[in-house]
Amino acid sequence: MTCRDLGGADAEESAYSPSESKGLMCRFGAAGPFLGDLSCQGTPPFYSAPQRVNFCLPEFWHEFRRVMRTRSQRSVLAMRQLDALSISIGVLGGVATLMTATVLTIPVWVIFIAWASFFILGAGADGMVRSIASNLTGIVIASLTLLIIHALGGGTAVAAVAVGVGSAAMVQASKIPLLSKIPAIVWGFASTVGAVAATGHGITTASINNPALVAALSMVLGAVFGIASEYWGAAMTTRADAEPTPEGQS
Repeated sequence: MTCRDLGGADAEESAYSPSESKGLMCRFGAAGPFLGDLSCQGTPPFYSAPQRVNFCLPEFWHEFRRVMRTRSQRSVLAMRQLDALSISIGVLGGVATLMTATVLTIPVWVIFIAWASFFILGAGADGMVRSIASNLTGIVIASLTLLIIHALGGGTAVAAVAVGVGSAAMVQASKIPLLSKIPAIVWGFASTVGAVAATGHGITTASINNPALVAALSMVLGAVFGIASEYWGAAMTTRADAEPTPEGQS
């Protein structure tokens, strides 16, 4: 039997032999489960008045400490992952901004929307595939909606009906398992409409500057940046966990 001395904070565990622990019994007194009511029967050194009293800690206390220690370790790991992602996303976010300002003249905000979509859809290779598929579906629906509005001569009433039909189409598309997250489809739709205003080109533009193409390229790049930031962050977290713990530290 193993007992812990509650008389001091740094008291060590002591093991009693069968002869010492013979007849050892802890019970609550009739007055209630208070410290003063807790009485123990057994042979010394379990109880020796007026010296401090040694109580046997129940097994659940050791289990409680183990669970709390595990939760603490998980919290530390979660903080490490957030710190690593802060670095990877921060650096790559700057790279994306610089790239869209110098190399590719595409809306950087569309990249960030797709980036967020990647993480919301679960990240990883599966999240990347689902995010791109959903975003592109929204772009296709938005393009068809804009083409219908253009073909019917525009106008507020025409635009309202066309957008309403397009919105219903996005919900229907979500019945496909790969496209089950409606918001990711809506982001593709909204990014296409936004790209029209950002580029100043209509949906019928027959060039690389077509807003649908611009939105599609931006959203694919956003997913690429998303998985790159995830892998980089994971690599930094793995290296941190692999570092040896200094002697005397836990």
